[in-house]
Amino acid sequence: MLDDNLKAHLLDGHAGEKLENPEFITRRIDQVNSRTCKPDLQPYLPRNVYDELEKVDFEPLRQALRELFSEWL
Repeated sequence: MLDDNLKAHLLDGHAGEKLENPEFITRRIDQVNSRTCKPDLQPYLPRNVYDELEKVDFEPLRQALRELFSEWL
C-alpha cells in the first residue's frame, strides 16, 4: 500500500479532508469509466492494454484504487 511519507503528504491539507470522507472516495472511484479515462489514458497506454481495460469498463483500475485507498474506505 502507501508508504508513510505518502500517507502523511495526502493527509496534510485539503486532500486529508477528502480522505476522511469515505463516500467521497467511493464516489470518485465509481466515476472511473471510459468517459473519464479515455482522454487521460488512451494516448499513453498501448492500444491493446487500453482496449482490454475499456472492454471491462475499467474495473481493474477501480479495484486497484479501492485497494490503494482501503485504509480510508
